[in-house]
Amino acid sequence: SVEDVAAAIRDGLAAPVAQPGWSVREAVDSEGVARGYHLYVPAAVAEDTGRVPLLLDLHGGVSRPEFVDDATFARFRGMWQPLADAGGFVLAAPKGRGDCTWWSDAGVRHVRAVVRDAKRHAPVDDDRVLATGFSDGGSGCFYLAMAAPDPFAGLLPLNGHPMVALGASGRQLYLRNAVTMRRFGAMTQDERQYPAETVIPHVLELIRNGAACHLVSYPRGGHTPVYLEEQSAALRAFVDTARRTPQPESIEWAAAHLEIARSHWVEITALGAAAGDLPPGDVPDAQVITSPGRVLIGIGVDQEFAGPGVRVTSVDARRPAGPLGLAVGDVVVAVDGVEIGGLRDLRGVLDAK
Repeated sequence: SVEDVAAAIRDGLAAPVAQPGWSVREAVDSEGVARGYHLYVPAAVAEDTGRVPLLLDLHGGVSRPEFVDDATFARFRGMWQPLADAGGFVLAAPKGRGDCTWWSDAGVRHVRAVVRDAKRHAPVDDDRVLATGFSDGGSGCFYLAMAAPDPFAGLLPLNGHPMVALGASGRQLYLRNAVTMRRFGAMTQDERQYPAETVIPHVLELIRNGAACHLVSYPRGGHTPVYLEEQSAALRAFVDTARRTPQPESIEWAAAHLEIARSHWVEITALGAAAGDLPPGDVPDAQVITSPGRVLIGIGVDQEFAGPGVRVTSVDARRPAGPLGLAVGDVVVAVDGVEIGGLRDLRGVLDAK
């Protein structure tokens, strides 16, 4: 009867019997594609009967041409394992590659499939699913927040950048979509790829729009999660306390692409001109904000070059390096009359522009 079905839905499924430790599994997505992932269940979780949080750890370097083999993946999947043991939560590590990045439809389908599969093998609380990631994984967290927030209760982007998700996805994204869930962000100020000063304006914009954000910014550490051990208690507390509202009373969602025009129970089914639209010039810029003050020449540089100067290893013809005529092998020895002894000098001149 209808009453029996409703009762079964309310009661939910019994928690599966979990096997402790790491296991290598496959998750089949909504289009029938099977991709591998690794699942970790702490011994204490396997022995209990209660439901616990699930944390997805999105790895960096996601644009590689092939999936990392399981033996290699096992050597770097365990960054969060000590915190999972101490905090009593399940850990899942999806595997991405160039055709399955965290900011692509295939990658999002894979992430959702991993969530579904993990619930079949571990006692996961539906409303306590979180995602974290370092580097590309951190940038992937920003994409999930702006384009695919179901079913997450919170995100922990580490040394990532929302502009990576914007540029790599090729889609218009809206930062205000990301205000619906809690966020614990961590970064380093001397990070070369995504320095903290270029990420913080986005975080402040989130806060101004009402998002609950916890931000940790370390002065040194480069492109490493140097903060992980010192912040472990705060990170565990975040995972333990973050809960989603599965059926929020109201939702504000902005989209420019129908593929990502859905959040919870709201779906935008058509895009186009309508009566009452504001003239284009009167619509405020809703795009992800760019970071002011960063000037790029468009060159790759030899990090090992002893100087004086900076040796060019690649040239992006779309940036000033193209019309300037710079070529691979050139050595930049001065900019605007300022001598360039090394990379620090070059950054100093560009930062002043």
